[in-house]
Amino acid sequence: TSRCHFYCRFCFRAGQDHDPDISEVLEAIDLLSTLPGLHEVILSGGDPLVLTDEALARILTALRRLPALKTVRIHSRAPVHDPARITQQLAHTLVQSSPAPLRMAIHTSHPRELRPEFTAAISSLRAAGIGLLNQTVLLGGVNARLETLAEHFAALHALGVKPYYLHHPDRVAGTPGFRVSIEQGLALYLALRGCIPGPAMP
Repeated sequence: TSRCHFYCRFCFRAGQDHDPDISEVLEAIDLLSTLPGLHEVILSGGDPLVLTDEALARILTALRRLPALKTVRIHSRAPVHDPARITQQLAHTLVQSSPAPLRMAIHTSHPRELRPEFTAAISSLRAAGIGLLNQTVLLGGVNARLETLAEHFAALHALGVKPYYLHHPDRVAGTPGFRVSIEQGLALYLALRGCIPGPAMP
């Protein structure tokens, strides 16, 4: 889907407006089933969790056609921007429908996003057995400080969310104020190693 719970100013998908129907997604899965070495499928967007539980179940169930599938990953901002979307029923539907172990990659970029509602949402996912990862975009003027990143990754780690990516934003038009040099990004990353536990490192 091209829809999302929140439209991040720095997102390279801004302005995309193609919203495939389920039949198109199922056609894509048929094509993937011809690739014998395919081990992982990622549902991204937009945000897959703008779809109904029923639509998600149909898509995940269709992935049973992929004989070598080992993991399924869903990328979502819902735990941050629409935590009420993360219900026990949703978590149950995802786990029961997925033909392989399921992981959810959450997109958070600042410790202020880790509110009680967020914690409750990810607790429901963890209780269902869904592994949790986090993707963080390095943003000048927002989180490009050692103290902010260390607090963020340590807090995620304590909540059972593995910091996975820390990456520079794509060069989207109108976002130069967010950009941090590669050298500054590397320096921040190296400095983090002395501040937080190893498993909390992205």
